[in-house]
Amino acid sequence: MIGLNYNTVVQKYLYEYADNTNISTDEAIKRIVDYYLENPPLKTKYYFNNQSLAKFCDANGYPYLAIWRRIKTLESKNELDNDEIISTAIKKMKINCK
Repeated sequence: MIGLNYNTVVQKYLYEYADNTNISTDEAIKRIVDYYLENPPLKTKYYFNNQSLAKFCDANGYPYLAIWRRIKTLESKNELDNDEIISTAIKKMKINCK
């Protein structure tokens, strides 16, 4: 197992293949999976409450990708440390999910 998940494949497809009419969806997915077989994803970068952020999101019904995007936006501002960034992104998601 390489740790490749559905969202990773979908995002790579959307960013690199969705607008390419010269390649079928099946072939694009095959290329993406082959790429990750040769270049496995790095270990989990984000943790919250002593677990991976992905597991936390799954357990609490939060969309990982939405929180990840918020984290990336906050990281680009360089105003908070990593733990504060993750906490802020999750808190904002909790408010939006109510």
